[in-house]
Amino acid sequence: MWFDSHTHLFECEPVEQTVARARAAGVGGLLVAGVDEATSEAAIELSERSDVWAAVGIHPNSSAGFAPGWMEAVARLASSPAAVAVGETGLDFYRDAAPRADQEAAFAAHIELSRSRDKALVVHTRASVGAALDMLEGSPPELVAVTRPAVEDDAL
Repeated sequence: MWFDSHTHLFECEPVEQTVARARAAGVGGLLVAGVDEATSEAAIELSERSDVWAAVGIHPNSSAGFAPGWMEAVARLASSPAAVAVGETGLDFYRDAAPRADQEAAFAAHIELSRSRDKALVVHTRASVGAALDMLEGSPPELVAVTRPAVEDDAL
């Protein structure tokens, strides 16, 4: 049985048919990863009405201007029983959608939230694997990182 640890089903219509096709193909589990407050709420709603799990967070490319107050909504959503993970978060140095300092601050806040809530962490990296691993190095062994399969950074 397969498990897809990184979907954005809120972009699919109709969701129920997409989930059914995945199940028919042998995918036993689906994790829907939010990329901002609105899509994190959508992931929770999908989890509550469909047979999928939710992750809540702010994507590194959505972290421009990041302020700690942004995490209040993510923390509220992370307290939902439907949220099994924090993320999608991480570092993306390939695109210039958000300054590196904002991405690092957001990633650090997500790491702390996943620790405090004992939730898995969905990590996005692009041209930033080393920096992301450095930030995760100080994490306790209980932290579970779910990484998205991606093309090697050099190939991008």
